[in-house]
Amino acid sequence: MLLIIGVLVALKFMVLPLWAWQSEQLGQLQAKNRQLSKLNTVIDGQSSYGRQAKQLNAEIARLNNYFYVDSSATKLTIQQDIEKIFAEHTIKVEGFSWLFDDGKALRSLRAAVRYSGDYHNMIKALWALANQPKVVRQVDWRQSLKSAAGAGIKAYTAKGTINLEFFARAAPPAPLGQAGLPLQEGSTDE
Repeated sequence: MLLIIGVLVALKFMVLPLWAWQSEQLGQLQAKNRQLSKLNTVIDGQSSYGRQAKQLNAEIARLNNYFYVDSSATKLTIQQDIEKIFAEHTIKVEGFSWLFDDGKALRSLRAAVRYSGDYHNMIKALWALANQPKVVRQVDWRQSLKSAAGAGIKAYTAKGTINLEFFARAAPPAPLGQAGLPLQEGSTDE
């Protein structure tokens, strides 16, 4: 009986703690093995990540061309572009007022443009506005048409207001890869 009690005491105070310690060590080794596997996957894919970062940087640079560059002259530049498009299509700009400017990193600016001119020319001006290299979003458009005196049935004059939204970027974003993984290929020292 004493022998059985001695074996049970030895199991409780020597074997079970040893078993728990081994299980804990095994769990830690398995976790470290999973981390090593993930790190190896990242290291193996580093050159692929570098290529993807270069492609994304090129795409970002291409898309940045669709936005105005934010500066102290941004509003003036936008206004000149709009007035130039309208003037090319013989549309008179009667008023230009800024409605909204959020001032964020990707700045959103809205303007109201009052105009008058031939209806067909106005349609051409809107088409040219939509096809310019910068993103311009038409927010609202109110227009009245009047038949042009003595010009026939198909001649109308347009008078109205169009609200437009423009976007300006504060500064080009930092290229991908500079804050995280290095883009260069090669071995890493650990």
